[in-house]
Amino acid sequence: MTAPALTSIEEFYQFSSPPFRLTPDPHYIYQTQSFIHAKRTLQQFITTDDGILLIDAQPGLGKTILLQHFSELPLTKIKAFFIQCFNLSSDELFETIVFALHLKPEKTKSKNLMLISLYCKRLRKQGFHPVLILDEVNSLPSETLKELGSLMSISLSKSPLFQLILSGTPQINDSLSEESLQIVKDKILHRISLGPLKRQEVQAYIDHRLALAGGNPPTLPSQKAGDYLFRFSGGVPRIINLIIYRLLLLGTQEKKHELAFIDFHKVIHELKNEGLLPHIKS
Repeated sequence: MTAPALTSIEEFYQFSSPPFRLTPDPHYIYQTQSFIHAKRTLQQFITTDDGILLIDAQPGLGKTILLQHFSELPLTKIKAFFIQCFNLSSDELFETIVFALHLKPEKTKSKNLMLISLYCKRLRKQGFHPVLILDEVNSLPSETLKELGSLMSISLSKSPLFQLILSGTPQINDSLSEESLQIVKDKILHRISLGPLKRQEVQAYIDHRLALAGGNPPTLPSQKAGDYLFRFSGGVPRIINLIIYRLLLLGTQEKKHELAFIDFHKVIHELKNEGLLPHIKS
């Protein structure tokens, strides 16, 4: 006997795409006042055409999606290159940057540095403004972080060849406090620290994502559930997404178009038992 086909959340609620993925999706950006301020600071930094911008935030607060959003903006004459830096050695860092510039890496660090230099000089001569965006720099070993000084030493006459945006968890601040990294710290012009959503923003965040997904979304419980959700998510978007995803999954499995507070309670209880809310106090 053939088992019945499983229905996905998107099929059941007729969503155009998954509204609560854990993977950052710029399509669903919810622009809080904090996000708008961060974006404005990014744009102000670009106009200076100099130095480093540092962005720090705990995991799940939206720094990666902020940077993806910025790198995809149609800013005139801006060439932004988004680079993930998960635990790279200094050689791997330069190779990764060369890849991001759509070039073929050389075998040595010095040659890759030369490639980066020549490419950025070419962009400058064509009237473009290169920006290198390095994400997850908190994962870089101390020796690799020191190589950022080599990057920043590249210049064209009195101007830098490119600007540098560094993003990571707040631990990056401890790393940059090392004396050997003073040359990097001295070039920081702006610092952005992202925080969680406020209580009044949580419901608006959910409504925004459901509206963008379209279809026939379920009716969610009101004020009490909103307070409950904020309590167990701490206002962290990634945790909110996890909770609402599981709530929608429950609704799909039970064929519900109206979700009650008891459904929220059931989902929170399951997530706590699975150890997926490890840092949230009950």
